[in-house]
Amino acid sequence: MAGRIRSIKPEILEDDRTAGLDDATFRMFVSGLLLADDYGNLRANPGLLHASIFWAARDPRESLAKVSAGLETLAGLGLWRLYVEHGDMARAVLHREWTPLWMYAYARLDGLLERAGVPLADEGLVLL
Repeated sequence: MAGRIRSIKPEILEDDRTAGLDDATFRMFVSGLLLADDYGNLRANPGLLHASIFWAARDPRESLAKVSAGLETLAGLGLWRLYVEHGDMARAVLHREWTPLWMYAYARLDGLLERAGVPLADEGLVLL
């Protein structure tokens, strides 16, 4: 849901996991906060992420490879959780530690799926 105003706390720079990220993966991580819906879910298709984050890259093949590597890194560190929906393109949910609290403060169980921008990972979907 691009276009929404997001706030990022300065503690993002003090976290051991984010401090060790390479520049492209850190850019993906922060962009994930901006692209995610109000429940921390975003579409993690490498091509879509590449087009959204690295749209002005000089070497698209190189930056697309960085997106694929970044997905593995973010998932490996537990910052993103990757899953598929009915065999469709990959999805990601941001780790709750990095998902702003306001995303969960007003969330109610009734109608949750109707308001989420992408299906939630807790629906019995296949984790990658």
